[in-house]
Amino acid sequence: MRFLQILALLLLCASQAFAGSQPRAPLTSGAAIHLTSTTLGTSQATVLAADANRGFLQIQNVGSANTLACTIDGTAPVVNGNGIQLLPLSAVFYDTFVPTGALICIGSAASTAYTVTYLP
Repeated sequence: MRFLQILALLLLCASQAFAGSQPRAPLTSGAAIHLTSTTLGTSQATVLAADANRGFLQIQNVGSANTLACTIDGTAPVVNGNGIQLLPLSAVFYDTFVPTGALICIGSAASTAYTVTYLP
């Protein structure tokens, strides 16, 4: 009985963790992968609009000095606060449960370089 209670709790937590995500559809031959590379500063910017059909998402902080903060649900990111905090030369990717909300990012300083790779 205790096992079933723990299993139910884990399933409940998992469903909440993946809210706003979708299971990845199988990739088809010739699927177009999009790549965006640029810089941003200390003002937040919408990097990708919400897309219910997004099939893959990777966010990379390609700079060597600044932190990149991003949210995947359209809320405002805060460096060292709200959102995914990417230290210099780090990345995060979603290939199974892909966030479908708007990707909004902000840098810890001017000229924070990033790359976003996605399948629309």
